Amino acid sequence: MNTESSGVAAARSDAGDRAARVTALVALVLLVPTAIGSLVLALASERASGCVTYGVDCAQVSPALVVAAFLVSAVSGVLAAAWPHRRAPFEGWRGLLITVQISAQVTLAALLLSYA
Repeated sequence: MNTESSGVAAARSDAGDRAARVTALVALVLLVPTAIGSLVLALASERASGCVTYGVDCAQVSPALVVAAFLVSAVSGVLAAAWPHRRAPFEGWRGLLITVQISAQVTLAALLLSYA
């Protein structure tokens, strides 16, 4: 392999790493609006208002699960966005973190919407 092709491969790797960081940052920025939007939608339902007002028909979802999903999404997003490329423990590390981050964020929204 000559130096020209290794330079092109390194540039592609840097571009892919930059794109992954941007993806992690966008998902991280959307974490709080996702939580707030899901909570507003859930509280706007008749079932949730009955639960808040009268304590009937409340969801069986543990608040600890909601907090855990939020924290997993936040921590994996911060790690995916801030982890140095040169110190990655294995190839595809950032992609795995982004997958965990987005999965936890979708789970958070589903848990919050289950209150509706």
